[in-house]
Amino acid sequence: QNLLEIDSNSWEVWLQLGKVLVKQNRSQEAVKAYEKVLEMKPSLVEAYQNLLEIQPHNLAVWKKLGTLLVQENQLEEAAATYHRIIELNPGEVSAYKDLLKIQPDNWEIWLQLGKVLAKENQPENVATAYRRVIEINPDCIEAYQNLLEIDSNSWEVWLQLGKVLAKEN
Repeated sequence: QNLLEIDSNSWEVWLQLGKVLVKQNRSQEAVKAYEKVLEMKPSLVEAYQNLLEIQPHNLAVWKKLGTLLVQENQLEEAAATYHRIIELNPGEVSAYKDLLKIQPDNWEIWLQLGKVLAKENQPENVATAYRRVIEINPDCIEAYQNLLEIDSNSWEVWLQLGKVLAKEN
């Protein structure tokens, strides 16, 4: 606290204060200190990470961290961040889309996105997601089955599914 009297405009001082407050189990005050850091230096990854140690379920902070990591080209960390958002809120469509910008060939994420969109009753977007799964992983039976739930009259999908099933047997 004495440091703040010397230089309350220094994000470094606020960051150190936040760390000290965490060690003293003064979480609410630490949150305020980290928020002050982010007001002064909104691109400081460490402040977001420290804040998330106190508030691990804060989706808004996770989203800001993910965006920041992408901007800084820390794509592995950004992907892990988006995976965490999805764990916390499996229906968070934007997290799937952000993750797919980083990992566009991840058929499992496309499949999960299709399921989320199906729950939201977005058949066109669902079909696009499942077609993307099939494009990436043509042996994914579940994608064909889910696509047929949307349009059971698509003979092309039935034909492709038949070929995949025949290949398995």
